[in-house]
Amino acid sequence: MKNLWKVSGAVALGLVAAVATSAPSYAVIGGAPPAPGAYPSYFGAVTAFYDNGTAKCGGSLIAADVILTAAHCVHGSSGARVVIGAGDNLAFGFTEHPLYDGDTSDGHDLALIYLAPGATGTVTPIQAGAPWDAGAYFANTPATIMGKGVTSTDGAPNAQLLLAQTTLRSDSDMSDLFDPWWGFDHWNEPLMIGAGTSAHTVCNGDSGGPLVVDRGHPVQVGVASFAHVSFFGTECDDAAGFAELANAQLAWLAQTVPSIVPGWGSCLSPTGSPGTPHALYGTTSFPGAKQDGNRWWSIWCEGAPATVKVPDLRGESVTEAKDDLAALGLHVGGVGLAVDNSCELINLVMAQSPAPGTVVSPGSGVNLTVGKRPKNPCP
Repeated sequence: MKNLWKVSGAVALGLVAAVATSAPSYAVIGGAPPAPGAYPSYFGAVTAFYDNGTAKCGGSLIAADVILTAAHCVHGSSGARVVIGAGDNLAFGFTEHPLYDGDTSDGHDLALIYLAPGATGTVTPIQAGAPWDAGAYFANTPATIMGKGVTSTDGAPNAQLLLAQTTLRSDSDMSDLFDPWWGFDHWNEPLMIGAGTSAHTVCNGDSGGPLVVDRGHPVQVGVASFAHVSFFGTECDDAAGFAELANAQLAWLAQTVPSIVPGWGSCLSPTGSPGTPHALYGTTSFPGAKQDGNRWWSIWCEGAPATVKVPDLRGESVTEAKDDLAALGLHVGGVGLAVDNSCELINLVMAQSPAPGTVVSPGSGVNLTVGKRPKNPCP
């Protein structure tokens, strides 16, 4: 079938049925039926339209009415639709990652499908990525793969969604698997994450489906992209490659769908204070940006501006006031004089501005008013 892509040990998962006018949905290798209601954010009936037929893939709801799938599922298609319950929803449109070049081994195999407002109803989106939780991506972390792809390379149709429990694989494992000899370069570590075994893996028809880890709640860390093909031609016989939802690819996703960012949870700024997550991905460089092809990106946690309370300096000498302010990162802004008719604060701070307790930024100045002797002699 001409839309099944094979590249020296890798095969894209979603387009086995692309030349058929209709295609059955099958199920993931080594899987079992999920508990009722499990993974409602999974959508296994994403259909892309081509001149010569259709392609069936999976996808996941990452924001209201936004489905995340693999770019190769929709690349070159004229449109897409998603079946939700009994409804068949024609997509308003879709967006591929701008650096996807049609070759899954080059990475960036991500796409977004947009549905009509309210199409996904009350389904709760899955958390997409976990930039503050490195453990979500560690090798040997338990993971769940899911889909309606074939249960073996020559498997019979099975319309039921199946899940398989497996683990994440290390980049070195995946590089050994997909780049067994010098000159092979099919495993792109910054853009890919591996999962599965020969007994539990994804296969044809599973493209676009989520790779999920449990971090107290489901977190999607990858999108099914390509399967392993042995040199004997056996497909889906080992761990598979997923587009990783981390770093540059996650920054693109967050830039395109900003509503996923709050789902990442709280973060700590470089100063250790609670902060707010941010992500940028674009064609123009900016301070602190990293490069992804001809794009620039960053994900960071920005803390609230540092503040300090102005101390009460009244009754202190100017020297004492300078020392107290310096200890808080402040300084004396100016010093004025005023007659101290009480004769109790001569050469001492009578007043200050800002007032004691005022919240200011570090580096701010505090103006002092120092008492001087009155014309009449003090008692």
